[in-house]
Amino acid sequence: MPRYHASLRRGSRSVSLVATGRTETLHYPGLVFTRCIDDQVAAEKWLPQSEDPSERDDELLIEALREAMLWSDHLADRPT
Repeated sequence: MPRYHASLRRGSRSVSLVATGRTETLHYPGLVFTRCIDDQVAAEKWLPQSEDPSERDDELLIEALREAMLWSDHLADRPT
């Protein structure tokens, strides 16, 4: 039987913008949820993390953690 697990790590995303001949790179902090089957990456989800999180940010984090736990328990495909 395949082994399902999820991991969480801090990460960032970068976006480069070109304006008036200059390139500026912006970095956005966040969390990366990685889902693996038998140590092979099956999917990744990036969740932005602001310095001043809102209640909505908290709810999105809770949902992502729940999904990761269900994935690890291999319950994601089963009806609840």
